[in-house]
Amino acid sequence: IKVSRRTGRLIGWVAAILSVLAVLLIGAIYGFSAWLGTERGSAWLQSELNAVMKETPYTLALEGFGYVGGFGLGADKLEMSDDEGIFLTVINPDLDLNVLPLPLEQLWFSIAAEDAVLHRLPVSESEQADNSEFMFPTRPNIPVNRIVLDLNLDRLTLEDPIVNGGASIAVDGTQDIRLREETLTLAGKADIVPLAGGDVLQYIPTQVRYDLEGGWGGRDIRIKDFHLERNQAYRVDGEGVYSPAENVIDITLDATLAPELHSAFTAPGELTLAVDGTLDNYQGRVGFEGAVENQPLTFESPISGTRDILSFESLRAKAEGLDAYGQLQLLLNDGFKQKGQLSLTFENFNLIRAFADVPNVRGRATANVSLDVRNGQQIYSGNISGRDIIYDEIRVNTLNASIAPTSDFQTLNLTADINGFYETAFEASTKAVIDLGAERYTISSLNIKSAPLHARAKGVVSPANVDVTINLDKLDLTQPPINSTALQDNNVELAVGSLRLTGTGAAPIARADIQLTQVSDDMRVEIDTDVAYQNERLQADFTGSGTGIETLSGDVSVPMAFSILPFNFEFETNAPLAGVANGRFDLQSIAGLFLPSQHDVQGLTQLDAEFGGTLDAPLINGTLRLSQGRYQNNSYDVDIQNMNGVIAMQGRTLDIRSLTGDDGGNGDIQIAGQIDLNDVTRPVVNISANANNMQFINDDVMQLQLDANTRVVTENGIYTITGQIGADYINYTLPDRFDKRIPELNIVDEIEDGQTSLLEAVRLNMDFDSRRNINISGWGLDVRLGGSLNVVGTAAEPDVIGQLQVVRGHYEEFGRRFELGESSFRFQGPIPPSPYLNVNAVTEVEDIQAIIQMRGPATDPQIEFSSSPAMAEDRVLALILFGKDITQISPFQALQLASTARRFSGRGAGLDPLGEIQNATGLDDLRIEGGTGEGVTVGAGKYLSDDVYLEVQQGSEEGAGAARVEVELTPSVTIESQVGSRGDTGGGIFWEWDY
Repeated sequence: IKVSRRTGRLIGWVAAILSVLAVLLIGAIYGFSAWLGTERGSAWLQSELNAVMKETPYTLALEGFGYVGGFGLGADKLEMSDDEGIFLTVINPDLDLNVLPLPLEQLWFSIAAEDAVLHRLPVSESEQADNSEFMFPTRPNIPVNRIVLDLNLDRLTLEDPIVNGGASIAVDGTQDIRLREETLTLAGKADIVPLAGGDVLQYIPTQVRYDLEGGWGGRDIRIKDFHLERNQAYRVDGEGVYSPAENVIDITLDATLAPELHSAFTAPGELTLAVDGTLDNYQGRVGFEGAVENQPLTFESPISGTRDILSFESLRAKAEGLDAYGQLQLLLNDGFKQKGQLSLTFENFNLIRAFADVPNVRGRATANVSLDVRNGQQIYSGNISGRDIIYDEIRVNTLNASIAPTSDFQTLNLTADINGFYETAFEASTKAVIDLGAERYTISSLNIKSAPLHARAKGVVSPANVDVTINLDKLDLTQPPINSTALQDNNVELAVGSLRLTGTGAAPIARADIQLTQVSDDMRVEIDTDVAYQNERLQADFTGSGTGIETLSGDVSVPMAFSILPFNFEFETNAPLAGVANGRFDLQSIAGLFLPSQHDVQGLTQLDAEFGGTLDAPLINGTLRLSQGRYQNNSYDVDIQNMNGVIAMQGRTLDIRSLTGDDGGNGDIQIAGQIDLNDVTRPVVNISANANNMQFINDDVMQLQLDANTRVVTENGIYTITGQIGADYINYTLPDRFDKRIPELNIVDEIEDGQTSLLEAVRLNMDFDSRRNINISGWGLDVRLGGSLNVVGTAAEPDVIGQLQVVRGHYEEFGRRFELGESSFRFQGPIPPSPYLNVNAVTEVEDIQAIIQMRGPATDPQIEFSSSPAMAEDRVLALILFGKDITQISPFQALQLASTARRFSGRGAGLDPLGEIQNATGLDDLRIEGGTGEGVTVGAGKYLSDDVYLEVQQGSEEGAGAARVEVELTPSVTIESQVGSRGDTGGGIFWEWDY
């Protein structure tokens, strides 16, 4: 019992003493912590930290340090620096110490911070000096054998030098450091939550675990366990030994890549790595097996190396359509730069389509790449050759490109030659210098040649600066894919000045000058256009000058998207269109661009318009005013003068509010109506035209003056022309020479299969009334006609029904005058063969009434000769030709009579000896006159020039010869001179007046 009491008292005293010591220790800690919070304590702590950090290549700076809570220390900001500056900044860090494990020689504490920024990885003195190998520190002289650190960072930002584009993560982890007598063990784990960043976030691991061991002051590392994982992306496990002291290395690594890591993977990929040997001579193998778009993808290579170089001795990769092989060396002590050669053969581009997201590319290619290091610079060189490469609508038949380093090894020289087809064959070549580090492309030359285009370019392209000039040596819009033959047919030339690209790669600015020039014998028109692209909008400002243009200006714009780095081009034909046009000009200057030369349009035109709609369906709103206008058709001598009008443009509708004109006299014409241009190939029209005493044609051949009340309308795609036309007068003068047959006018339209001719789409229903005012003269004919016609059918095949009758008239032929009796022209269907002739011509010869009758179609009339009293046709013809009975004509006249009879009977020309002699000698005139009971005279004549005529005649009587010269001074004045064989002469001046 006494022993027990003594023992109890001893235990009580010990407990009391320990309690007092604990209270004193805790109080000392609290007191010391509180003292650290004072200004004097903070200064002391900073000096101690500086002393500790003096043994390291880093410095530590605290701002706003103070005591927090029970065993906590805090600061406003913590910064760590190396010789290159600050590399770590921690905002509002807190450190909490757990005092309970201290008696067990263990230090447990936690560090938390709201925000930390790792600007870059720190650089140690050894790395700056000789880049020596990693070494464990010597065992520090501290009274603990274990340190446990809990780390909690709400946000850790890894800036751009560490992660491309930067990233932010949250970190919650534990680090267990065991300080044994001989070894140092580092074990830990961490959970990582991605917060913000680019594509790199999908590769950052979400779980990390490691367990490392090494001897104090040594370089040997034993990797007991190493684990990285990201859900539905990848899992990596490894272990190994790295012992520089014993010159041993033995590492194994297994990784699984999930299909979710990339959309191209269609099965998990297995990556293996095994290495063993010494640091100066190790060997191993690396391999990968997976599937891309359900096709196997494999990669394998034996590896070997030393402390400085890791070599892939025989690298081989195979996939569907790809075969790659070569050798590669990684320089471990030189930033992992590479040396080696790689050869790639693409039988198709399936692998490229899968990883580069270019689904429309096809073709074949081979590439050879060389990698080298010179003067510390990584050098790339090689060449690529491709054929039958198709991307969307572009086909590249052959592609040859090469890359070689420049002499300073800072940049690469690129040369490329391409030929292919994009709606037409093309060739392209370029020489450029590429600075991959700065993403700068310096184009020394770029040449593109095709049927419509020859272009040259040079300049600089980088993300921050674009300065490129493009010169067009040729731009032929008549070639594919443009095929604008209208410009060439109307003598229009297109000139494009140099195209300048400035701005930045993502927001380039483009500007070019375009000039349209139309030149004819007496006209020149120029349209100058300033085309610019900026802020995702293409705009063209234009001005016009030239013959008859007083003012012309305007602009038009349309949205589009264009960038160079990255390249993007988006231009839709249904994009909204906006713009204005204003001008005052002579209509002749504009119409000459589109109308054939026989049309002459003049007048002052005022244009005020706004553009809307879209590119493929433009809308125009505004007015077009015409004053002092004139229209002339040189082929038909149409002349409409004093034209004035107002046309309102409303979207795709032209509203002809008024259009008037006259013939310069008493005649006038009025036009009004609408034209709907929703379908420009077949516009819908509703137009009326009225003419009063309007003289449309007035020349030496025809004078045409009409009254008209017509209308043109469209119904179901068919154009119908209706109305009445009345002839005030129609005078037509026949040509000087009579053709044997009336020719048919053959009009041939080139129409594609399945299409309808525009003329066939025009229906006619018109009434024509001559009111006895059609006059025809010439060929000895002078006749007045009257009657009415109805024109139906189509414009391609009109049907004319009706009759024109001879009111009065006569016909002179064979030196005689024939009075026209009851005669008519009957129209009954298409022309030809209509009209059908019924003409009776009568003359008096020797108290005998000779009659010529023409019957049948105008294309092939039948001619008959009769008389009163009745006589045979040959006797009637002899009376008409020679005024004699057939028994009294000469042999030569008999031949002429026979020939004429055969010609009018339709049996051919018969025997014509005089005609044959005339054709053989080239004479313009040859005749034989006289016959039975009288002398015979032979005459021959020829035009020595257009205005001089020589005639020689010789009679059968002695001295009956003569020569005559006729000189035409003007169409109305002629001089004649004659010399006879008997010495007689004569001459005269003759004046002729037609009335």
